[in-house]
Amino acid sequence: KEGKLDSFCKYLYGVILADRECKEKARQVLVESVNEYPWHWGAWLALQGLCLTLESVELLPLVQHWVWEFFVASLCLELQQNQEGLQHYKTLQAQMPKSNYIIAQVATAHYNLREFEEAGTLFQAVQASDPYRIDSMD
Repeated sequence: KEGKLDSFCKYLYGVILADRECKEKARQVLVESVNEYPWHWGAWLALQGLCLTLESVELLPLVQHWVWEFFVASLCLELQQNQEGLQHYKTLQAQMPKSNYIIAQVATAHYNLREFEEAGTLFQAVQASDPYRIDSMD
């Protein structure tokens, strides 16, 4: 029912709509979900799966929240727009220089750009900082 779902229920509803191939409605519901509660990374990732271009994201009425920057950076890497993703992650890294997540994403961007030495150095730094980390370490 309209107006009765909180952001988490909208996330679930959006996932179900996407699974049922109702992509436009799913995108709309997921935008509402992330605008109401922008800290829910799972909702951003579900929305990312429905965005085929960066231009389509610019048309969405998304809240300008710091998580939005992570979303755009992640989407860039997903779409193999690695140079642009690297720029977004470098901006985030300036704000959070010790974040292993950001360092690993920067390393992934370098790897995708075939800058293997830089990627290897960054992955080694992440491993030294967090030896039990398995995310992004394959």
